[in-house]
Amino acid sequence: MNLLTVLPLAVVMVAGPQLISALFLAASRQPRRSSLAYLAGTALGILVPLTVWYVVFRALRHGIGGTGGRGSRHVIDWLVLGLLLALPLLTLVLLGDRGAAALPKLRDRANAHSWVVSEFVILIFVVIVVADLA
Repeated sequence: MNLLTVLPLAVVMVAGPQLISALFLAASRQPRRSSLAYLAGTALGILVPLTVWYVVFRALRHGIGGTGGRGSRHVIDWLVLGLLLALPLLTLVLLGDRGAAALPKLRDRANAHSWVVSEFVILIFVVIVVADLA
């Protein structure tokens, strides 16, 4: 397996619980406040270590004399992930009371059928690994 095969698996394992947490927070007692605090914490939790490691590796790379860069694809990937994390809050803001009524129902449905989501994720992993083996 190469990095491009393992990377989607790692993203799902890391980002999956955060997506579910965003949904649960949006369906809590104070959804806007909880969701905004969650997004702020997520942004800080990503940006601070990422900035530190970027500076460290950039210094190391320039010290060695190599060159390299990231494409716009990485920026798009991070923007999509941020949008997914903000989706429950956007639902509340854009749909108002209808969104506030729909999110608890969605949370209860996700709780009742969580095994389906788990099986679907396992199926995606199997497809990725089998495709890599072929």
